[in-house]
Amino acid sequence: MVHVSSINYHSSLTALCDELPDIVNGRIEYSPDTTAPYDVSTVATYSCNRTFELGGNHNIRVCQGDGTFSGLPPRCYLIRKWRRVVLYSECALYRFLCNGVHACLQYIQVSV
Repeated sequence: MVHVSSINYHSSLTALCDELPDIVNGRIEYSPDTTAPYDVSTVATYSCNRTFELGGNHNIRVCQGDGTFSGLPPRCYLIRKWRRVVLYSECALYRFLCNGVHACLQYIQVSV
């Protein structure tokens, strides 16, 4: 193995990817299940711990030929189950002020 410009290369000169930084409140699984450095086309799949949900564009990143993983890392956000209760309370207040159920339902659709 030759090390050039902080990118790992096999003797066949295909780049290898280093392990991705940990995700707070989540984990990363690699497929195939090997250890770093990872071969091109290795898939990194993000998931979150219980009570958290994944935010971001993608939950999968792929090791590319330039020695980097595709895309940006997602984040794990706390699931706020009580948010609907708050929205319901806000909706009741909104309905009282606007005197209409239809306006209240539109408000919920926009707010969620």
